[in-house]
Amino acid sequence: MAKVFRTVALALAAIALAAAVAVAGSYALFTDTVTVSHHLQAGKLEAKLTRKTLLGNQIDASGYLCDYQGEKDVDFSGETKKNVFDLEDTLIVPCMYREATMELTNGGNVAFAYWIEIVLTAPTKPQDVALSEQLEVSVKTQNAGAGMSVTDQPIQNDGKKITIGSQENPVGVVELSTAQTFSVKVAFKDYGDKLDNANNNAKGGKLQFDMIVYAVQVVA
Repeated sequence: MAKVFRTVALALAAIALAAAVAVAGSYALFTDTVTVSHHLQAGKLEAKLTRKTLLGNQIDASGYLCDYQGEKDVDFSGETKKNVFDLEDTLIVPCMYREATMELTNGGNVAFAYWIEIVLTAPTKPQDVALSEQLEVSVKTQNAGAGMSVTDQPIQNDGKKITIGSQENPVGVVELSTAQTFSVKVAFKDYGDKLDNANNNAKGGKLQFDMIVYAVQVVA
């Protein structure tokens, strides 16, 4: 038993010695090691949409049109059911309008281009169709001088969609930590005795339409 133990002990000693030589040999050379860790993090495109002001009119308690001013600095970023024009429970009549000034801010890491669509849910009843033909939309952009403004288009336009700009021809570019503004006005036109008093055809009409702002990264 003692002989077996001694053999094992000698073997361990030989291994220890070999290790010591290896260590000594490695330190006999001038060596250096640099470890580089690759940390990758994707940037983000973050467009924040805020209603800065809302002006217009509404029916007062006596049935007359009076001035209306909505809450300022309301966040409309992301998907929301908020109403840009504060018309959730409001009846509209001829001569009534609402105009919202919107601000598009870049809170991400990349510059982006943007364009706007106003999409109408297809009206079904005759009075809904009549209302859609009498609501006119005016969109004024910061780059209106470049021909990007849209004025007085019926909301039922171009296959029930109004498009201002496109990915190939955007309304504008919002660089880092900057903002651009645009305004959207919706007006119920008063036709009076014209068009066979067409306003009467829209009595009781209901509509739903969405304003969609698209943003895409700009590639130089």
